[in-house]
Amino acid sequence: AMQPAFEWAGDAKPAAPTLSSRVLVAETRLLATDLAFRSESTPLTVSFGTSVAGDSPSTTSAFGALHSLDAPGIGLVRQQLATGIEGELSERSLISASVVLVNQQFASFGLGTEAVDDYTAAQLAAAESSAGTGVRVGFRQSLSERFSWSTDVQSRINMEAFQNYRGVFADPGNFDIPGQASVTARWTPTARFDLAVTAERVFYSDLVAFSSAALPVRFLALLGDGTSPEFRWRDLDVFVADAGLRLGESNRISLRYSTQQQPDPTSGLLRSMLAEGATDTNFVLGFEHRSPRFGRLRLAGSYAPTEAFFGNISALARRPDSGAQLEGEASWRYDF
Repeated sequence: AMQPAFEWAGDAKPAAPTLSSRVLVAETRLLATDLAFRSESTPLTVSFGTSVAGDSPSTTSAFGALHSLDAPGIGLVRQQLATGIEGELSERSLISASVVLVNQQFASFGLGTEAVDDYTAAQLAAAESSAGTGVRVGFRQSLSERFSWSTDVQSRINMEAFQNYRGVFADPGNFDIPGQASVTARWTPTARFDLAVTAERVFYSDLVAFSSAALPVRFLALLGDGTSPEFRWRDLDVFVADAGLRLGESNRISLRYSTQQQPDPTSGLLRSMLAEGATDTNFVLGFEHRSPRFGRLRLAGSYAPTEAFFGNISALARRPDSGAQLEGEASWRYDF
């Protein structure tokens, strides 16, 4: 009687695993597309990117193992256009500034968690979109032929709320993009080996927390009454190390390590409910091949020892945590 009257609050026990549930299923998704245009004769730069996101804070960089593979639907389609200028302050330093325009809409009705009975209502929800603007500035400097550093700052992007998509406690779907600041140091001791270290802070504390059904049931059960702890996110500090080794002029292998990619709640009680899904052990092993005629092909495999809770996880298809995650990634880049 103390439980809320929601479908996700049931205590149904998971079914015993069958032979079919142990079969490895391969899945292909177009996760992101990026286009960038620069002119040597003018300082103008234009870049366009499209990516997918969920209804809860997700990874801050390309670590696919922190996403759920078998989640139905794909979530939000986020399109980003940045126009700006860049110019040289000296022979070894470059500064850039741009305005960022973002538009996002649902890729599937209800982020894949709803059974659609009314097609007209589904069309209205799918047609709703959200827009926002922000600014981004960057600075890059080469201190020597072997060492360089850079910094980038982007403001918070306030997105309009989705009125046709509500959280567990009827709050509107407001998916702002947090501000972030990063510093990167690059070192190339030899022509074949390179190392980059990045420190980034993502300002999740400025966002309004959304009670997504992607959050664990034990987490949501602590919310919704006068005795509930405050549901807010803490700022997230991410540290990334990327080492690369060139195999000739065309090939390169790399190993990337990252600390935790997702924020923690400010409340210690709520934080303990998500502790099992947080990890500071995230690796990506990649291989890159460059061709003068066909561009740059990159193949990578990512590993995380636990599956994160955030992401587009269906409230109608709950399942127990599946442990360590291994995923593959392929990308192609062509400069023209």
